[in-house]
Amino acid sequence: MFGKDKIKKKSIDEELIQKIHQLKIEKNRMSTLIKNSVDLNDGVYVDQECINGKYFFLLREARYRKVKGIH
Repeated sequence: MFGKDKIKKKSIDEELIQKIHQLKIEKNRMSTLIKNSVDLNDGVYVDQECINGKYFFLLREARYRKVKGIH
């Protein structure tokens, strides 16, 4: 009974780390796109802010859960 909680926490923490890495890659891709583009519409900036918000939210969640292994 007590072991199941650790297994659930571990799998959720691994999923959290994967999502953080995916969003970091997407965040870097969007910033590169914005730097290299001359004329962008407002939707691109909105998408960037949305990705930034998700990324920093997941980082705070990882810090709250004391997850290790984020590079």
